[in-house]
Amino acid sequence: MITKVKFEGFKLLRDVEFALGRFNVIVGENGTGKSSILEGLHYLLQLAAPKTSFDSGPKGRLHSFFRGLRDPSAMTSKPGGKRFRLEIATPEIRSYQITSQSEPDAPQRPFVMSLQQSGTNEGRFEADFTQPNWYDDSLLAKLAPHHLSSVVRLRLDATQLGGDHYSDDQNPRVEYDGTGLASVLQELQNARDGRFEKIEADLQKVVPAARRIRTTRAKIVRREKIKITIDGQETWSDQEKTYIGAGIEVEWGNVGWVPARHLSEGTLLALGLCTVLHHRPPSLILLDDLDKTLHPKAQRELVQLLRTILASNDKLQILATTHSPFVVDEFVPEDVLVVASLDGNSSQVRRLSEHPKWNDKKPYLETGEFWSAVGERWAAEKLA
Repeated sequence: MITKVKFEGFKLLRDVEFALGRFNVIVGENGTGKSSILEGLHYLLQLAAPKTSFDSGPKGRLHSFFRGLRDPSAMTSKPGGKRFRLEIATPEIRSYQITSQSEPDAPQRPFVMSLQQSGTNEGRFEADFTQPNWYDDSLLAKLAPHHLSSVVRLRLDATQLGGDHYSDDQNPRVEYDGTGLASVLQELQNARDGRFEKIEADLQKVVPAARRIRTTRAKIVRREKIKITIDGQETWSDQEKTYIGAGIEVEWGNVGWVPARHLSEGTLLALGLCTVLHHRPPSLILLDDLDKTLHPKAQRELVQLLRTILASNDKLQILATTHSPFVVDEFVPEDVLVVASLDGNSSQVRRLSEHPKWNDKKPYLETGEFWSAVGERWAAEKLA
């Protein structure tokens, strides 16, 4: 379990450090860095995996990972930032971190990345992106704490959750936005090992009208590029191919079976999250917008459900963002992380329990009521 998180120079998180528990929720205005916390954690922990799709690049995992939208120059704090550092600690590891350092005086070496661990497995790994032969897979593998790589980040979208899906993967999964839910539910329905029934029962706790779930056969048409040869010349042609995939239906009260595309966004969010928790549960779930479109009562039920699952799985940890006081009411203020920015250039993170008036108000106000009353700006002002 991650016990401490530290960010330096990462987007708005110029100098932020805080502790984590089993289940924390992050609150704050839009654009203050809530999602950046989830993003940075996800990046660092992905690098701990024993094997990833990024390993196939000619210069190795770090170079393949930190490019495009993840280019270090796009993630370093502006203005004036020249480095960022993402760091975590666990009971076994004092520090597992990655640092990106720019070298403005050496334009041919814009960034040098270093991966470092101290604790049970000491070591440091440095990567110069411009050098062709620096990559040492065995050293990187030795440093990476593989047990921390069991992480998923979710920002579930109703359209993707409710869509028909075809997968030729032996082990389908629910993707970041919810794509693939139908294929995963089909796998679990066929497995008959009890997980499918647990998803049904948990969904009904959050959405009482949802009785049962079933998957259906669905025709899926894809446009694919096919290589063809005409008079000895090879070319590519767009063709439609039809596959038989899976769809989802939910038995709704006395109405009968309803296709997933006709269900509410909140129902689909709850179904997707329940599936992730029971399919192949990770060690850490990073969840954007926990309350997304759910009725206040359903928000409370969802938090209580997550706590029940946490109680039955002592290896699970959840970090989520929310804008709902009804969700915050389900937490003690020590577990509510408040993110605030005064100048738009940097943010601070403080626990809600650190507010100077909390001890006076806690006999009269719920956690969410107190947060609604005091807002977030105090979290940045106290260090100004």
